[in-house]
Amino acid sequence: MAKKKSSGAASAAALLADMEQTSTAQQHGTTVMAAAAAQADTGKDIPVISTNRATAMRKAMEYLNDGAGQSVRHRKSIFGTLGEQRKQHIPLPNIALQYLMGMYGIVYPGMMELIGDADTGKSTIAIELAGSAMLHLKAEVLLINCENKEVSQDRALRALHRNPEVAQKLINRVGIVKAFTLPQFEDVLRDWVLTMREVQKLPLSIPLFVIVDPWSALMTKEEAIGEFQYLARKEPGEKMRPTGEGTNLGHSQWAHKKGRKLPAFLDINNVFVVLVNHQTVDIDMSGNASYAPKYVKDANNANAIGGKAWKQRALLTIVLAVRGHALDADKKPIGKRIIAKVHKNSYGPSYRTIMYDHLVVHDERDKDNYLDPALHFESGFCQMLAEKKVAGIRVNNDVYSIDFEDLKFGALSAADLFRFVQEHPPLRAHVAKVLNIAGYEDILKQLDRNAAAIANIDAPRFPEAETPKPKSKKASSKKAKAKK
Repeated sequence: MAKKKSSGAASAAALLADMEQTSTAQQHGTTVMAAAAAQADTGKDIPVISTNRATAMRKAMEYLNDGAGQSVRHRKSIFGTLGEQRKQHIPLPNIALQYLMGMYGIVYPGMMELIGDADTGKSTIAIELAGSAMLHLKAEVLLINCENKEVSQDRALRALHRNPEVAQKLINRVGIVKAFTLPQFEDVLRDWVLTMREVQKLPLSIPLFVIVDPWSALMTKEEAIGEFQYLARKEPGEKMRPTGEGTNLGHSQWAHKKGRKLPAFLDINNVFVVLVNHQTVDIDMSGNASYAPKYVKDANNANAIGGKAWKQRALLTIVLAVRGHALDADKKPIGKRIIAKVHKNSYGPSYRTIMYDHLVVHDERDKDNYLDPALHFESGFCQMLAEKKVAGIRVNNDVYSIDFEDLKFGALSAADLFRFVQEHPPLRAHVAKVLNIAGYEDILKQLDRNAAAIANIDAPRFPEAETPKPKSKKASSKKAKAKK
């Protein structure tokens, strides 16, 4: 490509057409976390440092793992160092979500929580993440539908993939089951996971991906008595409770107890769970008036049914809030404009925010072999890049220009610029570095390369446990002569 600067869109369109053939959104191998995900469960023994101490530790662990003197068999334990730890990741489908979460992919096994009001795209984001897990990791997916509302197939297809043929194959792999009570949800999750692992013999290297949508709609056991035949297991003297009677802490108490059990179950079976939760009203009893816009208050409100139980266990907690309407070129509403804010992030920065459009009208946007996605991140993300002046990106009246290495174009739409960032490896790597997105450069590998220059890096961890080397006869004879 010539480096001559061009203001026309024709050459930019030609470049985009070339990049379309090899979309690096799924194929480029420049990221480290994608490679780490492919190297899960290598089965190699973690090296030990001190032979004497390691032998004693190994014998003790073999005794415990064999269940000697124990009524419950323990899971085998593996000891290593924190520096040897490598997490597995579900690659995120686009760089806007990577910026929001601060990393190339979501760490699994584990759990994340999506909180928001109605029509904020919670389910759509969950399905989009599931599609990425199926594409990159061959994950098996289960959608636990917790309310009597059918999932929109059109919206699910648009979330899974832009190619309609690929999207149809993916949607046919998504299992779906209904659950209406907390005990039923617990049974469904356990039964499906154990069926996949023990009956279907699915290898542990392949993750299981579960969407619970929405967890807040599940009834407690007390609420379900007499209302739902699944729980027709009444104790003697137990009576049906009128609606509204009883404690309002049933979900919270159950979630805190389940939250202590769930991490071990997810870890042992390599499961990732997305909990979709409805937002509850944040009541301010201080008496101080707030003049912030409603969407700002909603984005800062992480309250949901279940209290803080899931926030304590989740790797990620993201709150979604409606900012306004998404408009077409004729200023007609075609969806909602959403603000997404991270409230907890165990592996990246918290309180990052992005804006996206959740579209429900796709007239004239679909093309041959192309489905217009349900979620559009390009406008909000490109606006942020222009504000931060990343890669020479400028904007004027929603028209963008870029001046980065061999990319020197003007008169670009937000959609075209977003595709450049997505599918041009050097530009994408530069944007990821400036925005501090983990996973494009592996700090630990860089340290490994520089280890030889660090003094005493290979010194024994436990010198008191090392076996002393025998003294040579020459050294002892010299010392004896010196004493004489």
